Amino acid sequence: MDFSQTKLTTLSDRELFFALCSEQKDGDIFDEFAKRFLPPLIEECEQVCKVRKLDPDVGNQIASDTLAKARKYKSFQKDAINVTGDRQSVLVYLFRIAINLFNDHHRKEKKAAEGFVPTKTYFDDLYQQTQSSSDPESLQYTRDNTEKLLKQLNSKERMVLLKDLEYKRHQKYLPDDVTSELAGILKVKPDTIRKIRERAINKLKKGIDEINKTS
Repeated sequence: MDFSQTKLTTLSDRELFFALCSEQKDGDIFDEFAKRFLPPLIEECEQVCKVRKLDPDVGNQIASDTLAKARKYKSFQKDAINVTGDRQSVLVYLFRIAINLFNDHHRKEKKAAEGFVPTKTYFDDLYQQTQSSSDPESLQYTRDNTEKLLKQLNSKERMVLLKDLEYKRHQKYLPDDVTSELAGILKVKPDTIRKIRERAINKLKKGIDEINKTS
């Protein structure tokens, strides 16, 4: 079903959320949904930040992530929230998502404070004989060979690999939302991103092995 902008503005809050959950081509629907619900979400998240003594930027990000999750999972059901009031039922549903995201943030912060042991990256095994050395020659050697390895990848492989390295320290695989974001940028399917990642890693490991063998 196609919803014109005029039609969208006449939908109730709950009807708009149902439309968002039922349509795959939901760009216009999501724009209208965000226009209605991002401001109250930001306000609520800012209050949570004050109580939990968090930076307001955390609240703004969680507000945006809440809408993104609601859009992605499309799981709002007519009888999911037993609350009187069309708008309030949608807000309660969104606030639940936001609180879960705040709790996820807290757990990540707690892990970091407890000395969370990071996952090794591919580069941790690079240039075995220079890993313990910090002299200028060794550092330049590592830098030059790193650039050489990255040049062996095509532009898509480099983008996916560099994004993977951002998250590699804390988790083994790219989060689903990051994979979806990359898929949108590169105009491919999420499964293709995973294949690109695997191909890039294999190229990198092969290059590292060759450098270590000849060094």
